[in-house]
Amino acid sequence: MIERKYITARQCAAARMLLNWTQTDLAEASGASKRAISDFETGKSAPRRVTLDAIEAAFIVAGLRILESGGVDFDAVDEE
Repeated sequence: MIERKYITARQCAAARMLLNWTQTDLAEASGASKRAISDFETGKSAPRRVTLDAIEAAFIVAGLRILESGGVDFDAVDEE
């Protein structure tokens, strides 16, 4: 079984900055609490997997891609 790599605290903060989102914006987009996001980004606690999935999904919907290499990038959209 392959273990899925989840978004890191650093990627979370970087993704928010790329989108110009506050922690409150991310909380609203993901359904996670602002406190969970703050605690995650500061290293105070690790969120549950379901919370990490929700955070990552919010970024994907906003057009970002979380890279396995540890970075964040805007998702390429095919324009035809």
